[in-house]
Amino acid sequence: MLVNEIKIDRDGNWYADGMKMERKEIVNLFSTHLWRNGENQYFICLNQQVFPIVVEDTPFIINEVIEEEGKLKVRLNDERVLDLSDHPIVVIKSIPYTSLFWERDAKFARHAFWQLSKYIVETDQGYLVKFGDTQIKLIFQQ
Repeated sequence: MLVNEIKIDRDGNWYADGMKMERKEIVNLFSTHLWRNGENQYFICLNQQVFPIVVEDTPFIINEVIEEEGKLKVRLNDERVLDLSDHPIVVIKSIPYTSLFWERDAKFARHAFWQLSKYIVETDQGYLVKFGDTQIKLIFQQ
């Protein structure tokens, strides 16, 4: 069976031709082979084949914030656990985004942002996420 379209919706759910992809191992395989070009178009690059995909908002959703090994880490919708990057967290229309692999490629689920909120402090320079030596700037945009 050939697939005509793969899409990631606003909530981080993957679809093939309108059918939700339920098998986590397939979603994980695709998400770990995701690539973005300079024109903000996304592709799955796997086995020397390139397949374009539609991304409604961001390809990654941060579902959990974890303190581990003296660092803040995030669990993504594909179950990977990564270090929280030191890129600014940009809040646009009440939705917080960050950059993990490319600019603004991940957004925080509400629960994850609440977990992160205990590390937010107000300073003379604005709001920061502070954890140990890590300081991440929060930027609020309309």
